[in-house]
Amino acid sequence: MLSQPTDRRAEEERRALHGLRAQRKRFSLAAAFFSVALMYAFHTTAYAWAIPVLGIAIAEAIGFFLLRARGPRLPCVIVPAGAALFFSTSIVVAALLDPSFGALHVAFMFSVGGGLTLLIAPGRRSVVTALVIMGVVGIAGAVFIGMTLDAFDVTRAVSSLLIGLLGPYLAADRLEEAHHEASALEIELARRATSDDITGVSNRAHISLLAQNEFARSRRYGQPYSCLTIEIEKYERVLASHGLATANAVVQVLTGYCVVVMRHCDSFGRLSPSRFLALLPETPSQGARTLAERMCRDLAALDVAVGGEKLQFTVVIGGAQMHAVDRGAGDMLRRADQGLADAAERGGNCAVFAPVPVHQPANDAGESEDTPGDAAP
Repeated sequence: MLSQPTDRRAEEERRALHGLRAQRKRFSLAAAFFSVALMYAFHTTAYAWAIPVLGIAIAEAIGFFLLRARGPRLPCVIVPAGAALFFSTSIVVAALLDPSFGALHVAFMFSVGGGLTLLIAPGRRSVVTALVIMGVVGIAGAVFIGMTLDAFDVTRAVSSLLIGLLGPYLAADRLEEAHHEASALEIELARRATSDDITGVSNRAHISLLAQNEFARSRRYGQPYSCLTIEIEKYERVLASHGLATANAVVQVLTGYCVVVMRHCDSFGRLSPSRFLALLPETPSQGARTLAERMCRDLAALDVAVGGEKLQFTVVIGGAQMHAVDRGAGDMLRRADQGLADAAERGGNCAVFAPVPVHQPANDAGESEDTPGDAAP
């Protein structure tokens, strides 16, 4: 949830800039509804029928010129303020033209105008700005009308006006809270769609997509690109003898270490309960091999505290570098899986880089070209 005022302001401006067309439609709809309501309150005069036509035309002109610019402050502040000024001055003019337009009529129309600002304003800050403008214009107009018309009750009009604008203000708070909750839920859903629940790193689908994107970028700019497939040795034995909580603790220790030693531009994700993938852009095979050997050495020296005792684990790592013969990220990842299998055959706790073939064999039927392999450890 957005908590800082600057974050809220940035969010309001973003919503305003991405919703200019929708904001213009809401502005026109609000102006049309307001004109009809004003005509109903102003129906005793002979020219009441002209109010909706004139009001909608003026609103369309205001919306057209105000929404032409793309500055963030325009749709976020100036448009709601212009709408509030249009609503409030229309009410004051109507009250001056029709002597039967009483204090309650004025207060009712101001409450309607304040409610319509909720459709136009993109956030609580702009709603409050519009309501302040409406309150100032309404109070000044009520005083002026009271000086012009003896029968107009200024005190009743002002008190009713302020009470009427309180409702939109409270509604703006509720709408803002609902929006923040919806934004937080959207962020959480996006996180769950791309992250592993236990470790917080990229899940299989996301790390596979990152592998494809990084392969295309490295191929386009002619930069080296390597990857490491990391497998926890004897993971099933740890799971069977110590339980799921201990196995998750081992996974979290491994993840925490890898995230620390890798660079900011690198990517790390979980392919399966015991297998992980590290993407190393702008890294040749020698640099990736040095990192892999360091990982094997450091992880073997780490201790995982389990119920008062310490548990150690080791990993096997397979590595590969992108080469001209690769048709996609899947070719490089399959070589890394082959290196992982060779490392396991050598006794574990080591890193092996698969040799580069002269040409790539045809893909097996049903296997995606850019999907990490599923070979069992």
